[in-house]
Amino acid sequence: MPSENLTKFCSVCHKEKNITEFYKAKDGTHNRRGECRACTRIGYKISYDRLKKENPNILRDIHLLKTYGITSKEINTLVKEYNGCMICGRKDPGVKEKNWHVDHDKKTKTIRGVLCMGCNTGLGAFNESPEVLRAAITYLTEKKLAIPMKPKKVTRRLKKIQNYDLRDIIKEKGTEWFENEIKNIRAWKPKNAL
Repeated sequence: MPSENLTKFCSVCHKEKNITEFYKAKDGTHNRRGECRACTRIGYKISYDRLKKENPNILRDIHLLKTYGITSKEINTLVKEYNGCMICGRKDPGVKEKNWHVDHDKKTKTIRGVLCMGCNTGLGAFNESPEVLRAAITYLTEKKLAIPMKPKKVTRRLKKIQNYDLRDIIKEKGTEWFENEIKNIRAWKPKNAL
């Protein structure tokens, strides 16, 4: 008998639904769960919201356990042991952060340490590559271009530009010029376009 024609009653909403509306299970009628998919999702949402309200740290611990096999208590122990971030020594995880970041090696699937947000983001920006980090250190410690900066006063010019709006340009150059500019913008195509 094809499964499309089979029906089952949900143990939560008490509605008869197609068998495909139930998650698979090892036991139960037709190897399906007792509650339908919609009721299961609602149940998960209620459980999640209740957990989040009662103990928000438990959700973080669940994530940490599932992802790294470590709890926030163990992370806090590492932070105390290494006196903060393991790279910069910062005592807090970051500006808006409340959680320390678990730095892990994706290839060997091992935890390398606990970092603040800045150091964790920095490692990610350098693709966790020692060669790129060495090149960045060389760049910072050795002179590259050493072009002296020559700041210029542009305040008067900036004020003129800020007060100079599109209406003034149209008055100055005319509406015909403006209509041509719009046509040119609409007709413009990049050089590499086919």
